[in-house]
Parts: sequence; C-alpha cells; structure tokens
Amino acid sequence: MSMNTSPVPQSGPEDTSPVTAGGQRFLIRLGLALGVCAVALGMYFGISYVLRAKVVIAPPPPSDPINERNSIPVPKIVFTNVTEKAGLAFTHYNGTSGKKLLPETMGGGVCVFDYDGDGHQDILFVSSCPWPGHKWPDKPAASCLTLYRNKGDGTFEDVTAVAGLTVTMYGMGACAGDIDNDGYPDLFITGIGGCKLFRNVGEGGKRKFVEAKDAGIVCGGTWPGHLSAEDFMKSKEPIEFATSATFLDYDGDGKLDLFVCRYVTWSPDIDLSINSNLTGAGGRAFLPPQQFEGSQCLLYRNLGNWKFQDVTEPAGIKVFDPVINSTARPVAKSLGVVACDVDGDGWPDLIVANDTVRNFFFHNVPAPGGGRKFEEKGLFVNVAYAEGRARGAMGIDWGEYLPGKHGAVIANFANEPLTFLTMPDPKKIRFTDSALPVGLAGPSRFWLKFGTFFFDCDLDGRLDLLVCNGHLEPDIAKVQEGQLYAQPSQLFWNTGDEARVFEPVTERFKLTDQVLAALKTQGVPEAVLSKLNPVKNMELSRDKLAGEINKLLNADETKQFQNLIVKNAPLTGEGSGEDLFKPLVGRGSAYLDFNGDGALDVILMENNGRARLLRNDTKLGNKYIRLTLVGDGKTANTSAIGAQVTVEAGGKTYSREVASARGYLSQSELPVTVGLGTTEKVDKITVRWPGKDAGTQVWTELKANTRYTLRQGKAEPEPTDLKK
Repeated sequence: MSMNTSPVPQSGPEDTSPVTAGGQRFLIRLGLALGVCAVALGMYFGISYVLRAKVVIAPPPPSDPINERNSIPVPKIVFTNVTEKAGLAFTHYNGTSGKKLLPETMGGGVCVFDYDGDGHQDILFVSSCPWPGHKWPDKPAASCLTLYRNKGDGTFEDVTAVAGLTVTMYGMGACAGDIDNDGYPDLFITGIGGCKLFRNVGEGGKRKFVEAKDAGIVCGGTWPGHLSAEDFMKSKEPIEFATSATFLDYDGDGKLDLFVCRYVTWSPDIDLSINSNLTGAGGRAFLPPQQFEGSQCLLYRNLGNWKFQDVTEPAGIKVFDPVINSTARPVAKSLGVVACDVDGDGWPDLIVANDTVRNFFFHNVPAPGGGRKFEEKGLFVNVAYAEGRARGAMGIDWGEYLPGKHGAVIANFANEPLTFLTMPDPKKIRFTDSALPVGLAGPSRFWLKFGTFFFDCDLDGRLDLLVCNGHLEPDIAKVQEGQLYAQPSQLFWNTGDEARVFEPVTERFKLTDQVLAALKTQGVPEAVLSKLNPVKNMELSRDKLAGEINKLLNADETKQFQNLIVKNAPLTGEGSGEDLFKPLVGRGSAYLDFNGDGALDVILMENNGRARLLRNDTKLGNKYIRLTLVGDGKTANTSAIGAQVTVEAGGKTYSREVASARGYLSQSELPVTVGLGTTEKVDKITVRWPGKDAGTQVWTELKANTRYTLRQGKAEPEPTDLKK
C-alpha cells in the first residue's frame, strides 16, 4: 500500500470540509422556511382580499328617533300675596353681626297648628336675636317667637304675649303635637344655644304656653347671653345648633316622642378661625359645612307626665364614621327630617337630609328584648348619596306622587337638582333617584333650595310640589353669573302622567294695550310693537312669550327689546299669579287653609326679611274633602301624627299620611285635604291610627266640599262647623 504525499489544497468555493457543509445546510433550510412563509402569507392575503371583496357590510340597525318630550299644558294656578291684608307683620331677623357667622344665614322656620282648638289654623313664626353683647339694629323685638291667632274671617291677630310666648332666643325651627294627649297641641322650638319645650295649658278660658323646663329635653346647653361681644366671638366651647324637629310615636305606645336634627359642631371661634374669602367680590364668605365637624341627632322617648328620656344611643340614632386616629367622628349635619312609614308595616321610619354628608334612613325595627329601635340603612337602601356623592341637602318631604307610589323629595344646594327617592318595588326597601324621569332634575338644578313640601294646589287629587329658594351669600351675583341672593320659588304641577309626572308652573304674561303703551313710552318703536299683535292678550309663560317674540322679531329687535317686553308683561292685579314667583331669600315654608275655602294656601319664610302669606286663588271648580283626625289619647296620640289615610272616590284611591315636620325648619297643618277633582262624594275613608294597638277604622258615604272630624272609636264622622 502506498501513501499520497501531495499537498492539501486551500479552502475555496468548492470546499467540502465538514464545517462549510453544515453552514450550507442551515442556509438551505432557512431559505425553504422563508419560502414557505412567503407562500403562506401570499395565500392568506390573497384569500382575504377575495373574501373581503365578497362580504356585504350591513348598516347599523336603525335607532328610534330622538323625540323631545312635549310639555303638558298646566292649568292656571294663582297665588296672591295677602300678607298685609291678613294682618301679618312678621319680619325675620338673623342676628347679623357683620362677621358672617354660619347660623345667620340658616333661619328661619314656621309652624302651622290650631293652638286654641277652634278649628282655624294659627301660625307661629320663629326668628333669631342679636349675638351676646350685640344690640338690635332698631328697637328690640318684643319676642323671637310670634304667634298669630286665626280670627276665622281671613285675618290674624298677634297673641304672642297673651299666649306666653314672649321669648328671647336664637330660634331656628318649630314643631307642634299633643304631648300629654289633653287635646291641645304643645310646642317645641329649636335654636342656637338650646331648645325650648312649651306646654299648652288653659288659663281663664284661654290657652297659653308654659315652658316645660324639667321635661328632660336638654339639647346641648343654654344660650350664652352673659358673655360680652368680644368674649362671645372668642368662645371656643361648641354651642348647640339644632335645626328641624319632628314629633312621632316611634314605639307605638300612644304618646308622642321627639326627634331633633342637629347641624354641625359650631362655635364663634371655630367659625372665625377659618379664613373664608368670597373670591371676586372681596370680604369674608359664610363658611361651608365641610369646615366643621358633624354632630348627632337626638331621640327623646315620651315617658308620660311630661317626662322624656334620651334614648338616642340605645334606639340606634347615633351615627359615626369609622374610627380615625382612635376617634369615632359623628356624621350628622342634619337640616331636615320627615317621619314616614316607608314599608307600610305600621311603624314610622325616618329619612334625614344631611348637608354635604350622606343622608340617613332610620328603619324602625323590633328591639332585642322588646320595644322598638332604629337601624340606619341609608347606604344600603340608596338614600345616602345621589349620583355617587353627598349633596347639600336642606328640606325634605314624603308623599304619594302617583297612585300607590310614594316618594321622598330632598331640596339641595345650588347647581344640584332635587333628589326624588322612589321605590320601584314597594315590597322591598330599595330607593332610586327618579328626579330626571319625573321631570324635576333640569328645572330644579340651578337655584339654591331650602323649604319643600307636597300639597294638592289645584285639588285634582294629585300631590304637587313647592320649593322655596334663596342663596346663602348676599354678594353671590358678583361671583357666579346668573345666581341671585333672592330667588324665585318654584311650583311643580303633578300631571298624573307617569312619563312626565311634574311640570313647572310659571308666571303668566299678557301683552295688553296697557303693556304695549308702556313699552312705547320706554322707547320700543311702533314698528316693533305692531309685530307683536299675533300674541296680544294671550296668557303665556315667560319662556313661551320669549319664544314667540323671538319668532316675530328679527335678530336685532329680539336682542334689543325681548327682555324689556317680557319684564313689562307679567299679569298684574286680580287673578295675578306672579306673587308666588317674586324673589326672596327663601328658607322655611308651609301650607294651610287659612280662610276655610278648601284651597291650600302657602307661607314662605325669608331670611332677615318679611314672611309672606299667599292665598290660593285657583278657580278650577275642583272639589275636596278635609279631614281633622283625633286619636283617643290612649292607643293613639290625639294629634293623630303618623296616621295613614286612604280615600276612595270616583273609582280612584288616594293615600295620605299625617306628619309633623315637613320641609325645612317647619311644620304644615295637620288636617288632611284631599282633592277630588269633579267627584261629588267620597265612597270610603280608611284610617289606620298610629300606635301598635290603635287599629283601623272605616267611614263611608261622605260629601265632597265638606270638613269632617274623624274621631278614633266614633262611628259617625262629624261635619265641622267652624267657629268665629
């Protein structure tokens, strides 16, 4: 065998060494893989292109046309200011000191009740006084409470002194109810620096009030009247700040108990130590409640014999936020309360309106070991918040807004709409805010709302809604465009149409010859006035008249003259409806039938201004029945507060509830007025008396346009002949 000794050639393109061959194989495999991918991508895009070319893209399903809800025509509802004619001369005083202390902008309230039992509704106005060490602006007021007795002829007389109510206090609100079941209503007054309870007693054939100082109702202390002005303004000790209050029989024993709302933990030093400027206007602004700690509401149980027991804690009324830094913070900043039987179980529940913190719902439940207590469930039943946050809640009321459907209305701060709580399922306590679908959200949003209540202003059987508005800041117009310190009240007419339950009632306007002549003297050209002939002598709302003017005039004419024309056109004189809408710094409000004509009249309170009595002059021919309920004083309180009334007439059923407090710092009359429309008689009335053993009673075949007294245990209704 021989060996080859020739030299090994250098690597080149045709090198077949093991390393070079492996690299070539890798490149070949990579090329094949890329080729396969290219083919696959080509096929994908090609097929996709073909398929997409054949796909027909369907248009979206047609949507229903957006239809604007047409307004429902509102009947002519007329209120006339008869304050002076009726003999009322009350002016609220807020104790202003120039320091802008929070309580100054919060009062005052009004309470309607028949204090002397003559069948006529009397009126108690609540005012304030100067701060300690300060003087009255003019001559001192005789009293911070003013009681007007209804004389039965459409006028009132001031009986404050003879009734024993000459009192100096920084008053806020009031409620009335027969505490001792003697047949005459007693009084509770809330205020800054303490509250007062008065017993209605007979003396010399007349009625008067005596303060019940030893009844056990403390409410946080006394008025610091001994302090000088300087010492008062430096006072750090929190001062009682009670607002609304209501009587109710929470435990069903036939005796009226007392629930008291309290606002914030307040003192002059706390108030003045916080800097608060009114941006854009200069000077100090009233502090918002967020700057203060909360408080606790109070519940007093009536033990009888003019003794009360503070059951706030065992009855479940104290509400705290979670413990922060080892301190449990009280939540309540309460301004309004209404007692109502939400679930229809015969036990009164409570809904409390809180300012800038969550609202409360106190559900009346059995207490361990017997008796009754409350469970605060606002967070769980959707009462606490609206749109996920707390609002600045003031007044509150409860009523039947549609047949068999009840709701709570809450009046809120400016740029917050009314809250309107309804229960979609009456068998389940779970609320929803229905302000938008019932027609209240938009019209109510702008103004700052305080007093509010349900009442049937046109006697058609449906509960309408009134809201009393007014701002806190006198200079608000300088910093917020469009806002006003004095604001118009609002009235919402109940249409009975579930699609739009409430319709705003507005001022009526009319372009008469007299108005047109006045406009001519103010510089409106004849050529412009002649264009207005199509709407001459037509009664129109403000918005409707403005809209018609916009159609009839060109753009320049509208811009120059529209506001002037509308301003001059409100109806005046007999039949005017403008009095209800004249701006005021509104706070408390109430309704009553002061002149015995069956129509419900209105009282509006003005902070640091004059109260107004507005007579209901609506003439639609509707009928009514008016019921004064009297409990037996044993199983049910004689005031019948908490009674459930069902009226059946003309194939319709109406539900009403007798309540003490309604709205803000106020109480309306206790008699129940039910509008019947054109129905001539009432077929049946059922009263579920308040109290665990009080039972139910039925009356049949009652006449329309009649006043009756219904007494517990008496089979026959008593037609009421009003004494004069």
